[in-house]
Amino acid sequence: MPITIDIDKITGANNSEYWQSVLNMSPEILKLDTLTWPDTLYRLNITQTADVMCRVVDDYQTYELSSFVTEETFSTTMIAEILFDFYFPDNISIDEENQTIALLDDDGSIEQRFQMTKSNSPSDQLLIEVAEIVEGSAQQYVYPDYFVLDNQQLIEVELNKAMQTSTANNVSVTFDNNTGFTQTLYQHLYDQVKPLIFGQ
Repeated sequence: MPITIDIDKITGANNSEYWQSVLNMSPEILKLDTLTWPDTLYRLNITQTADVMCRVVDDYQTYELSSFVTEETFSTTMIAEILFDFYFPDNISIDEENQTIALLDDDGSIEQRFQMTKSNSPSDQLLIEVAEIVEGSAQQYVYPDYFVLDNQQLIEVELNKAMQTSTANNVSVTFDNNTGFTQTLYQHLYDQVKPLIFGQ
């Protein structure tokens, strides 16, 4: 699957409409327009038109399954037993209807929750996605685990989904450390983000 990278050079960036639009879409607490920005920017638009599966040679997990397991019979209970065997069966709660798994503390309270999702892989096999369930907008930052069902084996894979960075509103900035910009930017982000993450 080809990946296309288009590079745009933006000169006079301090006064460009593009850079102002980048600043304007930042959350209020993360706005950085009081800093001195570089005069030249490079915008990279990266496009991948379809999902791609991959794995590192000799560095992925495989799980042997019973001969009766098929795409139709593969269940949330099976994934729970495979991935969370330390909790299974006493410290785990499984909801087959909603395809969720809850890991329980010794007192029965929920420690973590996971969602299993079945779909079709790019190789036309059963693709199993297992993602932790977290609160609110943090869910978008969860990185799921992916597995394909192949000849009575569950095989761990990586899934790189189709994407186009020009629609993602992501911004990366690089600069010369000698300018002192590094520490200024780091401190600003740390001061603003730390309370959101650690509640301080």
